[in-house]
Amino acid sequence: MSVSEYIQTEAVVVIRAVLDKLVRRKGLLLGAAALATIAAASSTLARRRKFDRLAQDRHQRREEERARLEKHFAGPISPSQKIIVTLPLAELRQKLRDGELNCLAVLEAFTAAALAADRATNCVTEFLWDEAWKLAKKLDELPKEQRGPLHGVPVSFKVRITYSSVDSSRGTNHDF
Repeated sequence: MSVSEYIQTEAVVVIRAVLDKLVRRKGLLLGAAALATIAAASSTLARRRKFDRLAQDRHQRREEERARLEKHFAGPISPSQKIIVTLPLAELRQKLRDGELNCLAVLEAFTAAALAADRATNCVTEFLWDEAWKLAKKLDELPKEQRGPLHGVPVSFKVRITYSSVDSSRGTNHDF
């Protein structure tokens, strides 16, 4: 049980104990408002526990994904990857469209760079490696005439941008 769960559980227990003492000492009957307060506190606590479990599960999943990527991209960024990530955007786009670079190589280079940056600054909340890898493979198979202006260029989103199947704070730091 987390500290916040313990405090919330204890708060509900204290509220119930105080109301029980009032009933015994004063012979008061619990009114609908008091019962509703107890029910609401219990319901809120149950929702909070469910949210905490969900958050812990997602955090564990993200940590497992990060560990898996760390094994795959162990060590510093390679010289060939450094060349890719330092290319100007216009040149990177052109090389991807012309087929001089493939999307998987570019994805691996930028992922290695993101992991290196994350090790130093803890700046990445979630890597979408599996999705990106599948998309890069599909993009590599496209004929040159079907490649768009940003074909294969990796992107990174701030956590406040909502993206399917990814947690988003929507720019807040509150626990909901």
